[in-house]
Amino acid sequence: MAVSGLRSRAGTITYTESEAAELGSHIERLKGITAAPSGLLEDTQARTESLNSIRHFITANAQPNHAKDAFRHLNGFQMLLELVRDTGQKMAVGKCSKKGLDALLELCDVILGLLTAALEDHWGNRWYFRTRVEGGGWVSLQTLLEPILRNVDKYQDNAGL
Repeated sequence: MAVSGLRSRAGTITYTESEAAELGSHIERLKGITAAPSGLLEDTQARTESLNSIRHFITANAQPNHAKDAFRHLNGFQMLLELVRDTGQKMAVGKCSKKGLDALLELCDVILGLLTAALEDHWGNRWYFRTRVEGGGWVSLQTLLEPILRNVDKYQDNAGL
C-alpha cells in the first residue's frame, strides 16, 4: 500500500516527456544566449530573463517535484554553476561599469533563486547537488562565489563606496 506524500527514489524519473521537452527548450535557449555573447548588459539581461522563465516553469508547475526532477536530469545544476563561473569572470575589476556590475549582481540573485527553487522541498535534488555535482555542489558554489564577492569589494573600494 502506497503512502501518500512520499516521493519516489531520486533516481526514478517522475516527469513527463512534455515537461522535459518544455524545460529542455528553456535550457537550450539559455545555452544559446551563453554561446552567442553580445554586449554585457544585453547578455546579462537575456540570461536573467531566461533563468526567470526556468524558475517560473519549476514553481508554477502543477507537479513541481516532476519539474525539479527534469531540471536535475537536464544538468540544470551544472548549468547554474557554469553561469556563476562565467559571471565571476565578467566581474573582473575594470571590465564593467556600475550598471554592468548591478546587472551581474542581479543575475547572481536570479541564479541563486533558481537554485533555491530547484532544491526546495526536494530531498533527491538536495542530495544530488551535495554529492553528485562535480566538486560537491555547495563546495563548488562557495568556491565560485568567493571571487565575485572579492570583485564587488574591490569595485566598492575603487568607487569609494
